[in-house]
Amino acid sequence: MDVKQCVEEILKIGSLNGECVGIKEKANMLKWIYSGSEKTIKAEKAELESCIKSRDLYKPCTREYEASLKASISDLESQLSALKLLEVKKRKELKEKIQITRNEYYKAFNYLNYSDKISKLEKSIAENEKKYAESVQHIENFNQKIRSLENEISTHVDAVLSQIEKSEKKIPEIAEAITCAPTLLPGKLLNVLITDASSPLLAGLPIDKQVKLLWDRNIPLSFGGMEWNVVEIERNRARLILRGTVYDAIGFCPRKNGGWTNSYGREKLNGEFLNKFTDEEKSFIIPNDKTFGDKFTILGKEDIDTYLDSYQRNVPSHWWLSYTYIDQYSEDKERRVYFWDSFYEGRIRTNSDPINIATSEGHYSNSHAIGYRPLVLVRINDDPADAGWKDLWQSTAESSIICHGKWTSSNNYIQPYVSFSSADVARIMQNAGGSYAPKRNWRDDFNSNGTPSGHGGHYR
Repeated sequence: MDVKQCVEEILKIGSLNGECVGIKEKANMLKWIYSGSEKTIKAEKAELESCIKSRDLYKPCTREYEASLKASISDLESQLSALKLLEVKKRKELKEKIQITRNEYYKAFNYLNYSDKISKLEKSIAENEKKYAESVQHIENFNQKIRSLENEISTHVDAVLSQIEKSEKKIPEIAEAITCAPTLLPGKLLNVLITDASSPLLAGLPIDKQVKLLWDRNIPLSFGGMEWNVVEIERNRARLILRGTVYDAIGFCPRKNGGWTNSYGREKLNGEFLNKFTDEEKSFIIPNDKTFGDKFTILGKEDIDTYLDSYQRNVPSHWWLSYTYIDQYSEDKERRVYFWDSFYEGRIRTNSDPINIATSEGHYSNSHAIGYRPLVLVRINDDPADAGWKDLWQSTAESSIICHGKWTSSNNYIQPYVSFSSADVARIMQNAGGSYAPKRNWRDDFNSNGTPSGHGGHYR
C-alpha cells in the first residue's frame, strides 16, 4: 500500500468514524427522548391511579342522570321563586330538597369528571408507551449500526497501521495529506500520525482544540511558536506551562524590592513576551485574577507539588518561583526569592541576591542562569454544533483535572526561547547597583550532544 492508497484508506476511516459519531449523536438524542417518555409515562400512571381512587368514592352514573339532576335543580328553584312570603313551610321543604339534589349532582359531576380524566390518561399512556417502544427499537437499531461501523473501522485501522509500521518514514508524508479533522480519526490511528507538536495534523489548530486533542498525550502544544504542556483543566479553561524557559541570565528583581509585583520578569512577560503572540492567540488568553490580571505568571513554591511530578519538573535549568519572604535574621531585612534548581540538585533554593546568581557573581557562582517558566490560562470553546470535538471533550467537560504524569520533559538542556538584550542587563544591573559584566561559567560549555560539559557528575 503506497502513500496515496494509505491516505485514501485513512480518509475512508475518517468518513466512517464521522458517520459513527453522527449516529451516536442521534442515539443520544433518542435516549433523551426515551428518558423523557419514561418519566412522562410514570407520572401519568401515578395520576391515573389517583384518579381511579377518587372516582371510586362516588356511585357510578351516566351523563343522562347528571343532566336530569341539573334539570331537577332548575325546576325546584323555579318553584321556590314562585312561592309567596307567607308560605314558609313550603319554602323550607323546597330549600331542603334543592340542597339534597345539589349534593347528588356534585357527586355525579365528580364521578363523571374523574372518568373523563381517566379516559384521557389511558389514551395518553397508550400513545406514549407506543412511542417509548419505538424509541427503544430505534436505539437498538442505532446501536447495531454503531457496532457494525466500529467493527468495520477497527478492521480498516488495523490494516492501515500494519502498513504504516512497515514504513515509519512515510508518516509525515501521510499526515500532511490528511484533510479530515483529527477528531474523526480513531485514537489508535491518531496516536501514530501525531508524533510531535510539528505534526501536519496539528498545523493551524487553535490552542483550545490542541488542549482537547493532546492534554492526556505526551505531546507538547504549539502556542506563540513555543512548546507548552497542560498542567490543569478547569472545565472551560486550561492552564499551560512553557516546556522550557525564557529570559535566562537575568535576576528576578533588584535587592529589597522582591516579589512578583515589581519583578522584571512580570514586566517582560506581560509586555514584550505577550506581544510575540498574534491577536488570535491573545484572544484565547484569560487574565489571571490571582496575580493582578496578568496574562502570564510563574509558578509559586506551593505550585511545584500541585502541578508537576518529578519528571515534569526536570527542565534542566533554573527557573524563578513567585514566592518571596523577608529574612527576619538579616540586618536590613532583605527579601529572599525562591527558585527551582533542576539543573543540578532538583530542589527549591533561596538567595537574597538573585542578580548575582544570574550573572554567576554570587556565592553560588557555579549556578546556571535562572530564567522564567511562564504559566498562562487559556479559554476552551465548547461548540455544540461541532460533534467531533464535543464527543472528544465530554469526558472532561464537567470536571477539573490536574495533569500529573500526563507528559514528561526532555532531559536535554533547553535554550531559552527569548533572551534579554545587553541593554536590558545593563539597565537592570545599574538599577541594582552592581556590575553587568558576568564572569565566565565553566559549566556553560556544551558537549556535541547538547548536554553541558564539566558538570562534575551533578547532571542527571
